[in-house]
Amino acid sequence: MHDGLLQKLIFFFYLSVSAFLSFLIPSGKTLRFKYFIKYLYYTPYEKSASAFINLTELPGRFLSIAKLDRCLNESRREALEKDFKIKMLEEEILRRQSFDSFILDPFYLENKPVSTVVYGELGENSSVLLLKNRGFKQGAAVVSREGDFWVLIGSIKNVLSEDIAVCALTTNRASRVSVSGAPLAAGGEFWAVMTGKSDGEGMLDFIWPSRNIRIEKGQELLTSGWDGRFPPGLLCGKVRKITQNRAGEKFVRVKVAYNANSLKHIFVLKQPKK
Repeated sequence: MHDGLLQKLIFFFYLSVSAFLSFLIPSGKTLRFKYFIKYLYYTPYEKSASAFINLTELPGRFLSIAKLDRCLNESRREALEKDFKIKMLEEEILRRQSFDSFILDPFYLENKPVSTVVYGELGENSSVLLLKNRGFKQGAAVVSREGDFWVLIGSIKNVLSEDIAVCALTTNRASRVSVSGAPLAAGGEFWAVMTGKSDGEGMLDFIWPSRNIRIEKGQELLTSGWDGRFPPGLLCGKVRKITQNRAGEKFVRVKVAYNANSLKHIFVLKQPKK
């Protein structure tokens, strides 16, 4: 045990501090502090001073560890972003290679649509798509190639940033598309407005009384072009269900011609001239 006056003063100083902090610090931490005071008092002076100096260096060491951890997390984030960009480029290459089957299609040559991709995944009944923005303008038509058909899937609702544009699908409640019924064997041509439904389908709104309109289940619906927003001839969907009220007015549900969760070829057309 040290008998020097300096060691005794140090001991009584830390003992006083320990007694004061015992009212502010949880008992477990106070006990560890008391053990440290005893360590300072019962060990040689040089060793006590060295231990105290090491203790004062702990905050700096913790800050260094925290800085290294932040750098590591930043490196991981950058690596994930690069992996995502590489994956998107690989998918873009595969898509462009598959364009050979319809790149000479008259519609493609006339409209020169701009290819884009979807960001993220959607639920079954979602009514919007987040697309990679490539200089798109609000209101531009968004189409897809499904088999042998060009399909209307929606329009650009707004542009969020230089990288992301929002596409409102034709199933969106705010969507309005002028459509005409594909001719049947016994006539069946008509004109209507297809409105979106939040359940992932569409519904026909007839301007004129629909009781005398000939329409059949499974009949294809094409854009008429009368609204000036979309070019004519794009497939919108097929008639899924027809019901009538007592007055004979028809209520028609439409199954859209695309699956928002499995779109492979997405294009955006230029904004039509007004």
